Amino acid sequence: MTAPPQSLFLYLLPFIIGLIITVTVQKPADYISKKTRIRKGYCAVALVVIEYLILIGLISLLAFEAGNYIYQLATGESELISSIGSFVDKALLSFENMPEYLSNSLKNFLNGFVGIITDFAKQTIKGLPMFFTSTLVTIVASCYIAKDYDRFKVSIKSVVAEKYKLAAKEIKILFNENIKSI
Repeated sequence: MTAPPQSLFLYLLPFIIGLIITVTVQKPADYISKKTRIRKGYCAVALVVIEYLILIGLISLLAFEAGNYIYQLATGESELISSIGSFVDKALLSFENMPEYLSNSLKNFLNGFVGIITDFAKQTIKGLPMFFTSTLVTIVASCYIAKDYDRFKVSIKSVVAEKYKLAAKEIKILFNENIKSI
């Protein structure tokens, strides 16, 4: 049984992200390698690790701020809760004389909305282990690709057919011309 292309993409995504991150550090790694006479592969791995540490720091900071905001919402320390509460009270007063069929429709809508939120939360929690596994695979793949980037690049170039190389060169030329015109 073959996997559909979408799930194949999900399995390859950590390697694609790892390759992109590795490519971003190649020029700085080459420069540092020439100045310090440390092997380029080791410089690239160190830069990839630094890049991930910065990324993890930024994500942690954002998660902390989001958690702090959610805590303030949950404890009622936020002005948003009081404004939402007053809005709901006013809305309920305006719907007091509403016909029963509209009231039932509104209740069904709200129950459906709560169900959607609950399903989203369940899917998010179920997806966390795969997310952490994919993140770990991405980091490890980035380090391996960074260490042997030059050999990796040579092996990819030997696999790609000549007509695709020419197409890639033409696309690069068109891209550069369009960027220059902007």
